[in-house]
Amino acid sequence: MSTQKAQLSNGKTAYTILGNRNAKHLVLVFGGFHFPRNCDAFFNDLNDSLGFDYGIILYDYFGRGESDAPDGLYDVNFYMKQAEELIHEIHKDHRSYDVIGYSFGGSIATHFAYRHPEKVNKLILSGAWGTWEPFPAATYWMTKLGMSNVLYKAYWKAMPGALKKGFNQPDQAIIDNMLKVENEIISRTEGNLKKAILSTFRNFARNTQEIVKSIATHPRKVLLVWGDNDQIAPYKFAKAMHAVMPHSTLVGLDGNHNDLWLVPDKAKKLKQEMIKFLKEEN
Repeated sequence: MSTQKAQLSNGKTAYTILGNRNAKHLVLVFGGFHFPRNCDAFFNDLNDSLGFDYGIILYDYFGRGESDAPDGLYDVNFYMKQAEELIHEIHKDHRSYDVIGYSFGGSIATHFAYRHPEKVNKLILSGAWGTWEPFPAATYWMTKLGMSNVLYKAYWKAMPGALKKGFNQPDQAIIDNMLKVENEIISRTEGNLKKAILSTFRNFARNTQEIVKSIATHPRKVLLVWGDNDQIAPYKFAKAMHAVMPHSTLVGLDGNHNDLWLVPDKAKKLKQEMIKFLKEEN
């Protein structure tokens, strides 16, 4: 997997294209909150299984991974501008994409579909945090009230326990591996990650249900594939979205959304559902 960098108006963005850059079907992935590419292994496998007619685009949000961390408000406009400029840099022919949004990326994906309905052929949401319900109110108010440092310390202190809960008490090795990736990013660019996380908590849109209901009027097919015991973005959120999206299919899989991506037997089922959906005729 070779990472490239695109110089955008707000800074450099690290991205990777799996498979054929000019494939007939391109899949644009909006990833998780801290390190959007923490599921690279899954997407390598998905790309291999989809075959030559498909390519997959992965990238780091600003403030994460190998991308720059520009100053500014990390709000919807900020995230949209990065995505818009990146795909224009990669393909200047204004083509459309199949879109996957998992965890925080689900919120990015729904806003992208809202702003650019012509660019989204099919939409997959999995364990989409901050998509039906916004981020927890406490994270918003603590940043608004000048308690950002307190929130940031508490956030990371609670992380190991949250991961254990989120993974439904997995083997410690899974948690250790997740934290290893997070800590490696922090060791290089803690100030960047801190800025990105806190600014997103404070400035990201909270009109989540309005956005979901707006894109529901579009005739594109939507797959909601979700862990039925998801502790981060509860399964009831997926059912609520399914109820308002007439062209959606809801598939409940056993486990939390992190389990689905990173635990082999659950990842296999998730991959099968995605392949089936992506290869369906419109």
